[in-house]
Amino acid sequence: MRQRALLMLALACVTGGTAVYLARNWIARQAQPQIATLPAVPPAAMTTVVVAKIPLKFGDELSRESLREIAWPADATPDGSFKTMDELLSGERRVALRDMGPNEVVLKARVSGFGGKATLSAVIGEGMRAATIRVNDVLGVAGFVLPGDMVDVVFTRPEDPTPGVQSPPMTDILLQSVKVLAVDQTTGDKDKPIPAKAVTLEVTANDAQRLALAGQMGSLGLALRQTGGVQPVAADTIRVGNLVNHGPEPMPLPIAADPPTVQPILPAQANVRIVRALEESMQEVPSDRPNAPKAGSQRTERGRENRVAAR
Repeated sequence: MRQRALLMLALACVTGGTAVYLARNWIARQAQPQIATLPAVPPAAMTTVVVAKIPLKFGDELSRESLREIAWPADATPDGSFKTMDELLSGERRVALRDMGPNEVVLKARVSGFGGKATLSAVIGEGMRAATIRVNDVLGVAGFVLPGDMVDVVFTRPEDPTPGVQSPPMTDILLQSVKVLAVDQTTGDKDKPIPAKAVTLEVTANDAQRLALAGQMGSLGLALRQTGGVQPVAADTIRVGNLVNHGPEPMPLPIAADPPTVQPILPAQANVRIVRALEESMQEVPSDRPNAPKAGSQRTERGRENRVAAR
């Protein structure tokens, strides 16, 4: 009976210890955070985009010093971005049309030349000016003059500019090979004719003054030039008498060079004949004139004259 009691006590101790151990492990597992096992994700494909390296303001010229390339997910690149600086800076000069901060992605709509609408101050060349002249559908080449074209400016005015005097008109080519910056208020590239009332040209400061004065004295028109035809040509003044029966244009004659000036050769010494009563003699007088022959030839001449005198 006593052995049975001891056996039951030992079994109860083992069962209680096992229960305590299992409960402790369960409580420890509940206290630990549950970490979910996620499936392995393949690495995303990467590319590069061009961003601003320094703060850029409107009108700043883009260069390699102001830009840089950074890594970017290939499936999340912004529309209108550039992958490399060569893609952005190739071709014409690029300027910023919007303010951009450091590490901001450069988009086509924010730079000139890629659909961004540039203002005149951003596209005028170094040292040049923008001058506007008034035209119509005829003087403006029926609207076929577009931004970026090269034109000549034709100036028509009366021969006698005196107020109140009626005189026939005359025409000259005022400016040649002038770049068109804008037609009316359009500066972007267009592929259709633009009927315009005003055309803005890129000229020097002096040519801008000439255009302003010519617009007050007469009328200005445009003559569209061939693409790449920027060489100036000689043009005559056209008057009313040159409109008909003027014949073919004469070929320019070469200008003859002035004939060389021939300097006369004067003797270095002059012989003077002196007669005293019955005696006759020759006296040599020095000459101060240039281009005199050498003394040897003069001595020969004097000897010949002395022989003649002796006879």
